[in-house]
Amino acid sequence: MTSPADTCPLCATAATFATAPGATTPLVEVSCRRCGLYRIDPDDAVRLMEERTAIEHEGPAFPVADLHRVSGYIRGMTIAGHGGLQLTPESARAMVSASPRSVPERADRLLLNLAGMSDFAGHRLELDYEADGVLSFSAMGGETAFLMDHLIADGLVDREPGVHSVVAVSVRGWSRVEALRAPGQSYKQAFVAMNFEPQLVQLYETAIAPAIRDAGYEPFVILEHEHAGQIDDKILMELNRSRFVVAEFTGHRHNVYFEAGYALGRGLPVIWACREQDIEEAHFDTRQYNHVLWSAGADLRERLFRRIRVVVG
Repeated sequence: MTSPADTCPLCATAATFATAPGATTPLVEVSCRRCGLYRIDPDDAVRLMEERTAIEHEGPAFPVADLHRVSGYIRGMTIAGHGGLQLTPESARAMVSASPRSVPERADRLLLNLAGMSDFAGHRLELDYEADGVLSFSAMGGETAFLMDHLIADGLVDREPGVHSVVAVSVRGWSRVEALRAPGQSYKQAFVAMNFEPQLVQLYETAIAPAIRDAGYEPFVILEHEHAGQIDDKILMELNRSRFVVAEFTGHRHNVYFEAGYALGRGLPVIWACREQDIEEAHFDTRQYNHVLWSAGADLRERLFRRIRVVVG
């Protein structure tokens, strides 16, 4: 399947298109040199292209002024092996909220992306600063080149002599990468992503939260806390403050897939759980993970406790 112009709806550069495998609704899978791999509903793709070119439209709006941040988020997830997120106006706004803003944070993210692109220590990467500018969540390639110069000056990246665009993460850079990837060992919070139907809220109270506390951590679920900001901002902030995530997929709500994917992209341990009779409906991308399967609350509490102790400690 191809678009009329064969261009990425997100950044308007050349891209390839295919029918998204395993999708339950009509989605196209876009593979873009700049943005990475993502999925989008054809109607959303048209809406995004219209909004990007300032054509009037009806319906939810994409964050047009921050599309480079959306591209940076998807590219980073693709590098980390978690490409294929569905792009909607809502998920795009969440990606913008999750994007680093300060210059030091974006320099760190650039270094992490370079490490993720490296197949081995000393791997020399040839960059195109226009296409690869989003590696630092920058709107312009020149800004990424500036940040690269500082990574090189700090000894975190080596540059091929006489070749501005060929770089490799240095040994010192790999040490920095390991420090950035290490989850906060002092964090005691466990983020719980789940469907909040009444029966499952009771399951949280009688099985999930007790299992987390039995393992020595404190559960956080978004419905338990009031906040004045947007719900996506609060979710992403609390995910970043958490030691690990419990993703309970019964009912297969989109938010659970998004939160689990975000956690994976941040390097957080994810503990997968699902009611036994619902596991066949799991998305094919996540079915490969070893889920804690349960049929009753007491069963889930014991199995979840054991899995936390094994995976997290």
